[in-house]
Amino acid sequence: PADFAAFDAWLKTLHMGVAQEPTPFPLEAQLSHRIVSGAIEFLRESNGRPFFLQVSFPEPHGPSQLPKPHWDMFDPAQMPEPNPGPEALPRLDYRMQWLSRLEEDGTPGTRSDWRRYLSNYFGAVHMVDDQIARLVNTLDDLGLRRDTVIVFVADHGDYLMQYGLSRKGVGLYEALTHIPMVWSGGGLPAQP
Repeated sequence: PADFAAFDAWLKTLHMGVAQEPTPFPLEAQLSHRIVSGAIEFLRESNGRPFFLQVSFPEPHGPSQLPKPHWDMFDPAQMPEPNPGPEALPRLDYRMQWLSRLEEDGTPGTRSDWRRYLSNYFGAVHMVDDQIARLVNTLDDLGLRRDTVIVFVADHGDYLMQYGLSRKGVGLYEALTHIPMVWSGGGLPAQP
């Protein structure tokens, strides 16, 4: 659809930065919504045949943008102070110093817009959660969930402005390596 092409072009104008206003496109233009719509179409066409389906989401990777209702779902003014904050950066090694300069040169303003960055990040996570719910509900509606194993895993975490850094980067800090892995369905035993 035309909205998709216009959204994709608009997304490129953000240059991986932090949007200061909600996306002017509907939720249906978001990549996560489009990806799940394609997955749902695949499931509906599977006609009961066994399947393997990998559904991968680009969000909450940059650029940091959201449509309503996810925009301001998490009030920027209520975002917690990063701990440790940018004051800790000078005590870290040269790789972290390099990453800081790279981020500031590549996406100027992210550090000063940290509250908006965090608000957008948490809103994007919620948006992805909503899309996963659409997919799981479709499995239920089609009677496929009982025989389907769902594995949810993330590839990496995010600094979330710890040390004044956004996104991912060098090192194996807890913020980058503490990721979820959840298995569900298909007769798997419940875990405490």
